[in-house]
Amino acid sequence: MNEKEIIEKYIEAYNNFDVNGMLENMCDNIIFQNISGGEINIETTSKIELITQMIKSRDIFSERTQTINSIEEEAGEYIVDIHFKGTWAVDMPPVGVSAGDISEMNCESRFLIENGQIVRLIDVSE
Repeated sequence: MNEKEIIEKYIEAYNNFDVNGMLENMCDNIIFQNISGGEINIETTSKIELITQMIKSRDIFSERTQTINSIEEEAGEYIVDIHFKGTWAVDMPPVGVSAGDISEMNCESRFLIENGQIVRLIDVSE
């Protein structure tokens, strides 16, 4: 499986709320960051830490879809331009959304893949 196929498989698993599928091609020491508005708001340094975060994230949406607009390789890193659309499953007063609200945004995911495994994943949104 090549790098683009690994990325597409990860996105498909994400869209299907399939945590095991998302983890399938990740190394044990995966570095994950979520950057929103220029601030790192989530950071994990292992698959175990990331599993916990994935389960929390999975449960706040009743539906979610990431659509790949493009994948570009730059200095060994794969930059994925993504359109995200999700329906909130829970009320989140701190961010001003209620269950049933729909959020949409364009964002970017940066994958570093070595020997068929994702070793770093950075999600960036405004």
